[in-house]
Amino acid sequence: MELAAINAPVRIGRAIVLPGDQVLAKPEGVLFIPAILAEDAISSAEFTALSDAYNFELNRQGKNGAQFEGGWTAEKYDAFVKWVDAHPEKLEMSSGEFDTLLAQAKQRKR
Repeated sequence: MELAAINAPVRIGRAIVLPGDQVLAKPEGVLFIPAILAEDAISSAEFTALSDAYNFELNRQGKNGAQFEGGWTAEKYDAFVKWVDAHPEKLEMSSGEFDTLLAQAKQRKR
């Protein structure tokens, strides 16, 4: 074998992977995330995991009306923010980033 290049694009199957791309490998398959989208993808995934954790807790308490999502209302978003404030160890992003993602989530629900 001979080293042809360092930090050069490579072809894996039918995908072209560039230096800096993120790779998510699972038994179901492999996903390549372009470097330019990686930060947004990770932040979005962390926000989703946080909102899921909140919904799981509501379900355990029987406060979600037998629905996983339970309907995201303005009151539920406010309660979500209070829950995050009460559980800062669960927040894996900056509070500014959380506020931005929360505003985007509220905008989508309108």
